[in-house]
Amino acid sequence: MKHNQTYHIAIYGLGIAIVFISTMFIQIPIPLGYANLGNCFVFLFAMFLNEKAGFIIGGVGSALADLLSGWSMWAIPTFFLKGLMGYLVGIIGKKEVTSLHSPYLLLASLIGTLEGIIGYTLVGAIIYHSLPTGLMQAPGLIVEGIVNMVAFYMIYGALNAGKVKQLFKR
Repeated sequence: MKHNQTYHIAIYGLGIAIVFISTMFIQIPIPLGYANLGNCFVFLFAMFLNEKAGFIIGGVGSALADLLSGWSMWAIPTFFLKGLMGYLVGIIGKKEVTSLHSPYLLLASLIGTLEGIIGYTLVGAIIYHSLPTGLMQAPGLIVEGIVNMVAFYMIYGALNAGKVKQLFKR
């Protein structure tokens, strides 16, 4: 195995672990599930790495948290919803984002947040066979989205100032 492959496996493993921990151990109950800080880290890894990493890290880390915290019925939808979230943020993150003032940074976090809100609302409606039931979780998802965007900006700003993105370029 090449050094580059080993490095990427280690970074992906670290990302999955951080998303898992921030999702599994910081859970705030909302209708039909829980809010957490996992999206913040999905956004960070997607922005610092790429869309493929965003998909894998977001999907696997978040789905594992659902599996191990008693929400196994959500694990497969979560894999795809959080994976898509990471993918979309990673695609937008390909743009030249050099500061917190970049419109792409706001666009990436906003698109990722909206995808999560809409996706979980629709999946909730499908799982529970009721659009009103699916909509019950929307207010909690909106608050979760705002909190994750704020946390993402704070952590991204600190890591960006510390030139951490260069460490991911191997």
